[in-house]
Amino acid sequence: MPQSTRSLTAADVSDHIRSTIFTSSIEGRVGAEIEWFPVYEDDPGAYVPLDRLQQILDPSGSLPCGGTLTFEPGGQIEISSSAGQSVAATCTALHSDLACMRDKLSPHGIKLVGVGLDPIRDGLRVLDLPRYEAMEAYFDAGWPEGRSMMRATASVHVNLDVAGIEDGAQRWRLVHALGPTLCAVFANSAIARGKPTGWKSSRLALWQAIDPSRTLPTAPVGDPVHVWSAYALQARVMFIRNNGTAEHVAERLTFADWLESGHPLGFPDLSDLKIHLTTLFPPIRPKGWLELRMVDALPDPWWRVPIAIASMVYDRKAVRIIEEVVEPTADLWEVAARQGMENQLLSETGQAVFNAALDALERLEVDEETALAVEAYNRRFVQKGRSPADEQLEAWARGSSLLELDSMEDTWT
Repeated sequence: MPQSTRSLTAADVSDHIRSTIFTSSIEGRVGAEIEWFPVYEDDPGAYVPLDRLQQILDPSGSLPCGGTLTFEPGGQIEISSSAGQSVAATCTALHSDLACMRDKLSPHGIKLVGVGLDPIRDGLRVLDLPRYEAMEAYFDAGWPEGRSMMRATASVHVNLDVAGIEDGAQRWRLVHALGPTLCAVFANSAIARGKPTGWKSSRLALWQAIDPSRTLPTAPVGDPVHVWSAYALQARVMFIRNNGTAEHVAERLTFADWLESGHPLGFPDLSDLKIHLTTLFPPIRPKGWLELRMVDALPDPWWRVPIAIASMVYDRKAVRIIEEVVEPTADLWEVAARQGMENQLLSETGQAVFNAALDALERLEVDEETALAVEAYNRRFVQKGRSPADEQLEAWARGSSLLELDSMEDTWT
């Protein structure tokens, strides 16, 4: 809670980030968070009430394979895996937890749709927690796209170990350089409110349209501790806790300003710093691991593919190849979101990355189902210079339901 006198310095911010966020020396773990839109099968345009979902799914209990079930502000369902020792462990566990959820929802006529942006509905905020109320008020003051971001987007987050002290800067640079290619290859949000948006990843476009102090990519080079500390200090304060509530900060107040000059509610303490860090959303976010946030939500079985592709950072041979091929596209975040695989350079880079990945699958512990999905995705999309966004646009053009592309188990092999 804010204090009446200053108790935290910029040096304390760096010390906290160094000691809690960039400490991992464990190597090879993989985690993921996969998000889904719950949809009534007989009425796709209707919203499934949150209390109904909570009654069916019982979010207080753990999932069979150790995953955690949570809800996003718009009622999106998220399954978060634990840190698996391999791609195989993580994907197998997520598959089982997902199957369990679907078994519970199906008798009630509810299915799960994997797409980066709700293609027909604007989204409703169903969580009334102080945090989300303050976030929405903050975005409303300057970035109205923030409402859609909170209420109507979904993604696949891949979580990787940050590596040890010596390798941390290299991995930091590598995942940043790889990011635009991952965005283009897995773009899956070309439709909003029933019409094409002009973007292949409209979800990432929404992120790029809101408060740049907390959503732009971080610097890809240098000491990650210094880079992330500087980013956090220069990011604006979104809200300040006050007696059980969260008051959004309308004026331009960076965390560095708050440290130096305070606020009528007081000066920040360590708990305020921890909360501030949770309000920062660059495409690669360090959290004690590296959270890759640039991939749109994907249907079965494609959500497995970005998990396997990102795990290539653990394979030395693949890393050498990736470092060479992604350099020309390392800064093409906006191009990737707008053009996707239509961009020739990103298409060529995506093909080279997948070729390296297919070679690396033999050296990494990848289960057969996921390996087959990677191979099928490569044939169906990457080698043709396409992504799921292109199939979404084709479905729109022929008048097909935009919320029916939720499962491809019968067509992917």
